[in-house]
Amino acid sequence: MNRYVLGLAPSVLVALGLHVGHSVILTFALFYSWLGIIPSMDYLVCRKNSLARTIGDWGLTASARQMIVGLSLGISLLITLLIGANYLHDMLFDIERLRSLLKKWDFSGDQSVLLLLILVLLNPILEEIYWRGYLYHRIGQKLGSAENMLLASFWFTSYHLVVIIPVFSWPLNVVAAIPIFAAGVLWGWIRHRTGSVLIPIISHMFADLGIVITYMQYVQ
Repeated sequence: MNRYVLGLAPSVLVALGLHVGHSVILTFALFYSWLGIIPSMDYLVCRKNSLARTIGDWGLTASARQMIVGLSLGISLLITLLIGANYLHDMLFDIERLRSLLKKWDFSGDQSVLLLLILVLLNPILEEIYWRGYLYHRIGQKLGSAENMLLASFWFTSYHLVVIIPVFSWPLNVVAAIPIFAAGVLWGWIRHRTGSVLIPIISHMFADLGIVITYMQYVQ
């Protein structure tokens, strides 16, 4: 499959789920099905690679020291997000508008708890395996490491833009993409330097936890 299709398809699926289907549940189903199924089908079925080789290619190994690095980075990101939200939430969020938008997307009630758990526990695993594991190795066979990281980070940012453009007002919705792109580059650089995608997964979990805590404190 063409790498541009692999890079842009998640954005298209998120747009379909949120802006056509108006459902976070539908969005999660489309998005995570793609992230989970496509890499597995490509490597294990189409290319007939062994599970051991796939794990190695995707960087699903790490030393204890690397895991500690991931944990430390994650805690730093969590603290930064919480401090930023504490001082900037009045400027960043129109709370009533955001609540209305989330209700329109069926992100409300008891089901929101399950969706938040998915965001913290499942989302970082599937996103990092896809972008910094599978796609990193896939496009890295044709592009240099710097181009690889920037291109993957651009695609990583693009589907977040689909979500944050209606959530934030102009120009904050575009400005908010900058830290997302920076996080993508950082996690890509870590993947390149260490060969492990587990460090980005751990730190990504803490970043998403910061988003969930911010939501529960200021929006819910």
